[in-house]
Amino acid sequence: MFIINFKRNFWVVFIAVTMFICISIGLIYPLQPGGFVLSDWQVKTENGWEAFKLPYLEMLASNQQKISLRTTFPGSNLDTLVIPRIGGNAVKIYLNSKLVYQQGDFNNPTSNLWNNQLMVQLTEPLREENTLEVHIVSTVYSIGIGATPYITSFAEAARRMFLLNLVYNDFLLITSGATLIIGVLLLMLCRLRRHWWSTEFYIGLSLLLCLFYNQDAIFRITTGSLDTFLWVKKGILSSGYLASLCFIFGIEKLVYGQTKAGRWMAFLTLPAVILQCLMPDFYNMSQVNQFANFILFLNILVTIILIFRSPQKPLWMLVPALLLGLGLVQILVSIPLKIYIPLVLPYILTISTISFGINLVLDFNQLYKENLNLQHNNRIDPLTGALNRRALKDLPSDMYNFVCIIDMDNFKEINDRFGHLLGDKILVEFTRIARMNLRSSDLVVRWGGDEFLLVIANISHVQNGYQIVEQLINRIAEQYARAHPDLLLKFSYGIVEVGDSFEKSLAEADQRMYKMKSSHEKDGLNVEFSN
Repeated sequence: MFIINFKRNFWVVFIAVTMFICISIGLIYPLQPGGFVLSDWQVKTENGWEAFKLPYLEMLASNQQKISLRTTFPGSNLDTLVIPRIGGNAVKIYLNSKLVYQQGDFNNPTSNLWNNQLMVQLTEPLREENTLEVHIVSTVYSIGIGATPYITSFAEAARRMFLLNLVYNDFLLITSGATLIIGVLLLMLCRLRRHWWSTEFYIGLSLLLCLFYNQDAIFRITTGSLDTFLWVKKGILSSGYLASLCFIFGIEKLVYGQTKAGRWMAFLTLPAVILQCLMPDFYNMSQVNQFANFILFLNILVTIILIFRSPQKPLWMLVPALLLGLGLVQILVSIPLKIYIPLVLPYILTISTISFGINLVLDFNQLYKENLNLQHNNRIDPLTGALNRRALKDLPSDMYNFVCIIDMDNFKEINDRFGHLLGDKILVEFTRIARMNLRSSDLVVRWGGDEFLLVIANISHVQNGYQIVEQLINRIAEQYARAHPDLLLKFSYGIVEVGDSFEKSLAEADQRMYKMKSSHEKDGLNVEFSN
């Protein structure tokens, strides 16, 4: 048992670590510079230009901050500038004192650029010595350059931009679509089951909140006015904290059936969200955001603890739990040491929430299939495969126009003389013959013992409908008799056109059937057997 558990846990850890490494490499590799690397930069201060090392990011000290950066490089045949990560909301780039690129409005800096990649084709001929200046304005978070810029050929820059956009923009768009679909599906499941405040509800709500939170990382050329940008940013950040809280509720409901830890974390999360929404400007919001990020850290940590402490956790659940743990470790290491590498945690949060959502949808689908199978089995006669009495409860009375009740003649004598195995075989054979002669819209129902119902659809508009049904029954009778010629198999039947009440029509058909059966008994047909 120990060896089995060790192997199982080893593979879980291996999968989680491998996924973490792959995501990290996928985020870091496209940022690596190629061509001529622009590594020597200066920043303009009150004392003039001072050198600094990349990456260079400063936390905002006011509502709006502007910095100017510059570097020099020699002339070459390379013609495209790539700046992988800009920390700001508007940027201007000058080459030899001439404006060559601008993104965002310096008077109304509401662009979302920090996860965007800049590719600038240098159309002017380069000098032997060139000066490149980058002016950035930021209103929220930080300001600066988060990865080393470089100059390369247009073809190589286009290839790099494809990778950068794939990882930092397209992936978020794809996961946003998946988040929306799965979140809506889970909320629809809650409505179908009429069971709110369930795991599906909390995970579905967490997914929709994650969808809104992901918009913080998607490029926008503008977000309207500064006031609009402030409220959008408050909503985006709040959705991230609330998503983590709903995730706790969902996990706890799934593995423990209660929300005790979630309620405690709500006492910390909700005040932080409210306080952040009350802040009057970007600077004060950013200050509160540091405290709120600590609450977010605690929410994720509580989620991990809940998963690992659960005695009934599914094995797959350990993988996202380990991924979340590795993401927290990266934050604990990189922030104090000022290691400016892309954080994996936002991607892990989205992937983990989606994985839980997918598993909930799959679990519901499995339960739905099992329920359908159970309902189907409850409506099917196990011996003959025909429908049973329960199937008639859901019968749409306006669709079926004729009902015929059939009772096997001399069936008891056959059972007594030849045994129940042969009797069962005859019933199965009759069902097969009836189905072979009926349409897919008609029904074969085992009414009980050796009695069957044939329910015929969509022939009421025909004037001679009764004769058509009677010809059908006679054809079945002929084939039924040929199935065992030595037994002289026959049956009695009663046919009635369905009126306003199916039950009354069935009772009338039953009377007609017994009238025919009495006639057969008088003729002595129920005791004849061939030697």
